[in-house]
Amino acid sequence: MITEERKHELMKETMRIAKKSLSEKGRISPKVGAVLVNAEGEIVLDCYRGETGEGNHCEYGLLEKAKVANISTEDKILFVTLEPCVSRGKGKIPCAQRIVEAGIKEVYIGTLDPNPVITGKGELYLRANKIAVNRYPNELVEELCILNSDFFELYKASYLPNNSLLVTKNISQIIVEYMSKKGYSVDNELPTDWNIVFDYILADCYKTESDRSALRKLMNEALGYAYDEKYIDHNYKDDVRGTYNTWVTVFNEILHELNVGSLNHLRTLVVGIGNGHEGKYLYSDIKDLIIVDIAPKSLEKAKNLLKPKNAYVLNAQDLSTIENSSIEAYISLMTYQSTYFDIDKSLIEAYRVLSNDGIIILSIACGYMKEEHVYIEGLFNFQNNIIDRNRPFDLIEVIRKKLISFGFVSLGIRTTPSEIYIYGRKPQ
Repeated sequence: MITEERKHELMKETMRIAKKSLSEKGRISPKVGAVLVNAEGEIVLDCYRGETGEGNHCEYGLLEKAKVANISTEDKILFVTLEPCVSRGKGKIPCAQRIVEAGIKEVYIGTLDPNPVITGKGELYLRANKIAVNRYPNELVEELCILNSDFFELYKASYLPNNSLLVTKNISQIIVEYMSKKGYSVDNELPTDWNIVFDYILADCYKTESDRSALRKLMNEALGYAYDEKYIDHNYKDDVRGTYNTWVTVFNEILHELNVGSLNHLRTLVVGIGNGHEGKYLYSDIKDLIIVDIAPKSLEKAKNLLKPKNAYVLNAQDLSTIENSSIEAYISLMTYQSTYFDIDKSLIEAYRVLSNDGIIILSIACGYMKEEHVYIEGLFNFQNNIIDRNRPFDLIEVIRKKLISFGFVSLGIRTTPSEIYIYGRKPQ
């Protein structure tokens, strides 16, 4: 069993090796380093891109070195700074395929390849072939992005422009500004790693035991304020939903698949309603509609637009105002990927408020419009302004596993350009 400390050492070693990489003449190639280790974390082989010949990929060179030295790669563990490729020139075998054929049991990946032909697909290929895949921690990913900045620059189509709403207004920065105005000083900039949830931020900011209740209230206010600042006037102009309207059609198809047909006769809870814009297309005729959002000003706009039966300023992970088993349809679209969103706690609340045989429909955003007719698939990474094409599918898998653990039935997944839907029915 390799210790966490040793894993970190091995990751750093691959980065040191990557710096030796040789680019082919007349082109910019990524700097890639790799080590192959045994179950105890002992390095068996290492390699860098171009070491075994001009243009030779790092993983290919590593496996060729293993053949020459008659070293078994079966059940070994690979640490590599860049996602293995799934596409090569005519007659060449992609590195991801070579890794599978080599019998390697586990792979640690530094960064995803920014090339849209490869991004996320190498990792998915390895997973599909029963290889355990892990990622380097964020601080090392940032170092690798700097190391390969010229290579990432080649694929700037995967970046959003600097005037994009997502780039110009960072949720964490708005939260810090709000809390400062309210007299609470945050020592450091709040982390924006995808795995950081609301309670982590609270725990990191607690000063004393007596501070907890007040701080939780203030953080909820700050988060709501941040989302109001960012999205209160958001509409579908220059948005994927406005460009590709299939999301509405697919939503209605899901209702039919769940044998509902319409939400009009169901007590429906919409979590994360925002300014209510989506409601014009989906919820306008529901007689028993309840809407909630953490952003109070946006919620007020939604309330005026949709005329719900009830509207509450609530965090998705704490729907305390909603009674147990009182909801027949729980809907939350393009919310579960939000900054500091706690999927586990939110799904526990969804399960609590849903009645037996109630339906749940969720969606994860999966694409952006960079400019007119230029569509980018994936989710935005605040740390480097790059779109990660694999992140939406990672989140959907997290949700799917959680719904299965709760016993939900009739589970399904549908993909549109704007979002990936996941849905099901609570057991009777």
